[in-house]
Amino acid sequence: MTPKYRPVFIILILIIFSSASYLLGSRFISQIYLVKSKHLIKENKYEKAIAFLKKAQRYQPNDPLIYKSMGYAYHLLGGEKPIFDALDPEKLGKEAYMRGIHLNPLDTETALGLAKVEERLENLYPLIHSTKNPYNALPFYQRLIRLAPNMPYYHKAFIDYLYQIKNLHLLQKAITNLTRMYPDEYNWLKKQAFWSSEVGLAAKKGIQQAIVQKISLSHAHGAMQSILLEEKNWKGAIYHYKKFWLYRKRTHPKLYDATRYHLELGRLYMEKGEPSEAEKQFFTALFFSKSIEKTLGRINRVYKKKESLEQFLQFLEKIKDRPALSNHIILFTVKTLIDLKKYDQAKKLLEERNRQKPDALAYYWLAIIAEKENNLNAAEAAIHNASLAK
Repeated sequence: MTPKYRPVFIILILIIFSSASYLLGSRFISQIYLVKSKHLIKENKYEKAIAFLKKAQRYQPNDPLIYKSMGYAYHLLGGEKPIFDALDPEKLGKEAYMRGIHLNPLDTETALGLAKVEERLENLYPLIHSTKNPYNALPFYQRLIRLAPNMPYYHKAFIDYLYQIKNLHLLQKAITNLTRMYPDEYNWLKKQAFWSSEVGLAAKKGIQQAIVQKISLSHAHGAMQSILLEEKNWKGAIYHYKKFWLYRKRTHPKLYDATRYHLELGRLYMEKGEPSEAEKQFFTALFFSKSIEKTLGRINRVYKKKESLEQFLQFLEKIKDRPALSNHIILFTVKTLIDLKKYDQAKKLLEERNRQKPDALAYYWLAIIAEKENNLNAAEAAIHNASLAK
């Protein structure tokens, strides 16, 4: 470089350096104000947060994050105001969100904020004015769903809005769409205020589509089983319960519990009116069981609920000769005979057991039977014998 042009070159370098320093300095200061405003929002100091955001805006007028935070702060501020004072901050919140969307059209958080602030304006306006409502959040929510079609939280916000405006047609479509993509959201839907038979049908339709399209199959079959249980469609519930575990074992093998699986199948077959198939499932449940007493207790409750204790006795009779089960079988047989008020048969079993070897538990049950028969002397003798037995 010739000496003639060296001063010019140095001046250019200084200009570039100064410009870069100014830009970097502006951004740095803007970010400080932005961070400070977020802390103030968390502290519910919305007006102070907005003041800091305006300062940040002066240094970085094209930063979409500033306008997103500003829209949020105005929206929260509006929520604290009385109805007649809330409209203005909400309008300012909408303006901020609109500017943020203009600068970053793909930001879903800003799109959600805009939909919510428009929804608030839509709700507030008729409370203050008698003229036609100029606000309508529907297109903002629809834009949000197009922007983020796979985010269940946004679908739920949209569904809540549709319920508020009583748009049943779109509500049902949105619910079908949600359960098609996320069948497990069926459990959330059932807990909502808008749940109805129509909503249930819409949810079921979406779950059916999920199964056809092979979307989240374990959740889809699990949800469908829940629906069919409520409908008392036992055949369908059994089919979907089997499918649910078929797919769940692939994704979460450690969650599979063979005892629980076969117990539930046995219960469903009992509901379906197929006791022989239920017995097969209960046999298998006992085979895998780590606690025979607990498993037999659960099987007993199934038969009891169906008022089929005679069938339970038949079930116990079929498995009584298995050595690992013998002690438990006698106990549950006695309990069931007592429930059926067949006291003589129960006493016969207990007395035979005591002849083989005195058993404190057997004497305890003899005392129970004696009390039920109002034979206090026999009850006292049984309790005395129980204290002597090992």
